[in-house]
Amino acid sequence: MAQRPRVGRKTVQDVRAYFTANTSRDHLPITYIAVEGDVLYATITLDVEDLELPGYEDVSPWLVSLYVEKAQRDRGLGRQLIRHAIAEASRLKLPLLYLWTENLQAMYLALGWRELERTQFHGHDITVMRRDFAN
Repeated sequence: MAQRPRVGRKTVQDVRAYFTANTSRDHLPITYIAVEGDVLYATITLDVEDLELPGYEDVSPWLVSLYVEKAQRDRGLGRQLIRHAIAEASRLKLPLLYLWTENLQAMYLALGWRELERTQFHGHDITVMRRDFAN
């Protein structure tokens, strides 16, 4: 039996199904994408849950799955998607968002996020952050 291509612990088909299911504009989860022609460059998602870490089980909503294709990094696509997701969260009347990151704390701080906690998650150092905004 041939092995399916994998992204982390999920197959490519699992990831595709996740993003395909997030096409609503009116309720979470919602995925936003940056494309040029038929080429997908970046993604980000507003989601109900993300982090299974003690103290965060009931925290919601989350900004998750920020990914920018390696060849497209340093063009500002990630920042544009983050700003767009925040605008959409405001449109949906969400008062705040949470996220966690391993290495992009400085970028998020510059975009108005604040650090809540530095901790470990599955053996990785992470920073949990929050963004409040007026509706």
